[in-house]
Amino acid sequence: MHFIRLKAANLARRLFPEIEQVKDAHIHALEQIIQYSNQQACRATDTLSLTIVIFSKDRAIQLHALLASFFDLAQGQVLIKVLYTASSKEHDAAYEELISLCTSRPEVCFEKEKDFRADLIQTLAAIDSSRIMFLVDDILFKEPVDLIELLAHNTNSFVPTLRMGNHLSYSYTTRQHQELPQFQTTIAPTSTMLVWKWQDGQLDWKYPLSVDGHIFDTAEIRFIIGSIQFKAPNSLEEGMQLYNPIFQTRYGVALQSSVIMNIPNNKVQNENDNHAGTLTADDLLRKWQEGYQIDYRKLRHFRNISAHQEVEFEFCKRNNRI
Repeated sequence: MHFIRLKAANLARRLFPEIEQVKDAHIHALEQIIQYSNQQACRATDTLSLTIVIFSKDRAIQLHALLASFFDLAQGQVLIKVLYTASSKEHDAAYEELISLCTSRPEVCFEKEKDFRADLIQTLAAIDSSRIMFLVDDILFKEPVDLIELLAHNTNSFVPTLRMGNHLSYSYTTRQHQELPQFQTTIAPTSTMLVWKWQDGQLDWKYPLSVDGHIFDTAEIRFIIGSIQFKAPNSLEEGMQLYNPIFQTRYGVALQSSVIMNIPNNKVQNENDNHAGTLTADDLLRKWQEGYQIDYRKLRHFRNISAHQEVEFEFCKRNNRI
């Protein structure tokens, strides 16, 4: 216990170098997560199951494309919880129509946001699955994936991810080239898997705590999120970086080709100045109101160079179910 507390204190000092006297709360939080990780290493393998939590705002048509592409390409039984919010009655009506298209998908549950932090914590408390993954609504699935194959990795040592692939040589968010990491061929479970140490990567290859398609232990992420302050998905991800030093020592594991891609064609948040295209949520709302959907199948096997990449949407008439 003394060793754990010293380790937690050292990590906290690295995270908060401007604070001479590290706050006990930060030391305690890091201490708890280290203890939990150590317990995980000794625990027998749980029954592996996955819950996907999706965040959405004013993007019913993009959320439709995410859900439809998921059911086209992903294998493995999962529970999907959608936490959504709308800034107008028109956007709210679009979500209601989308919800009606999902009546044949009982594994998809929608919850309208009231207080993002409180709602997310309540959602996490009710999750029974051993693993959790977050997605945002401007993501699409573009490659087939067997989720059970990724769930098999011990999350005490690995952070499996759907968004990385051996073609991601550019970081859209920083506008920089990124070198591929040194892949660990000796511990890769199959030749179709990429394995690398997060701390040895650059930019996106060095970012384990993402809400874009990374898989975590549910109890661990529940603890982390309960210990930080945030108001929306962007500040949630920023707050999670408190625990970045611990996750840097773990391995990333991904398929050769990225399963998902984030298409930042528009921006619906004001928490930061992230890059995004000029297509507005209202532009897309009008396409939805006219009975169209994003033709997500046109992007199947798209060879993106960045985890985030602007791509021009094509549209087709909307199906009456997902």
